[in-house]
Amino acid sequence: GFSAANRLTRPINLFLKRCIDLGLLLIFSPIVIPLMLLISILVKCTSKGPVFYGHKRIGKNGKTITTWKFRSMVVDADKRLKELLENNPEIKKEWEENQKLAHDPRITSIGKFLRKTSLDELPQFFNILIGQMSFVGPRPVVEAERKKYGDKFRYIFSVTPGLSGMWQI
Repeated sequence: GFSAANRLTRPINLFLKRCIDLGLLLIFSPIVIPLMLLISILVKCTSKGPVFYGHKRIGKNGKTITTWKFRSMVVDADKRLKELLENNPEIKKEWEENQKLAHDPRITSIGKFLRKTSLDELPQFFNILIGQMSFVGPRPVVEAERKKYGDKFRYIFSVTPGLSGMWQI
């Protein structure tokens, strides 16, 4: 049979991975900082509300972290979703099956572009900077997704979650 050892819990490997994360942040910062400033201005100018959106996710060892994104939806998105689901059975069915809508009317004009290009996730560089996330690791999940991992949850989330996953790389 095959077995795998989780070497990312060893202190030296944790230290090296953290050094790589900080090094990549330093290398990318001359490009990312001006880009984030531009996106911040675009988000603020195209819709009312805050520039960033914080979402509670599960991080390393099951601890709750706030992952940051550029806001890509209208401010009252939760209220609008509730109304959509109450008034449209087709949309409700789509939401229950996928937990997302193919043509979500709550997404702002700039939000569509940010999501399509994944630029909405650039603020997660802050999560990497403070050590809550890494560039590579399991994607942080919401509490409702914990059960999907079954008895492997503790193993998978014994490491720092990542901006990108292994399968994406």
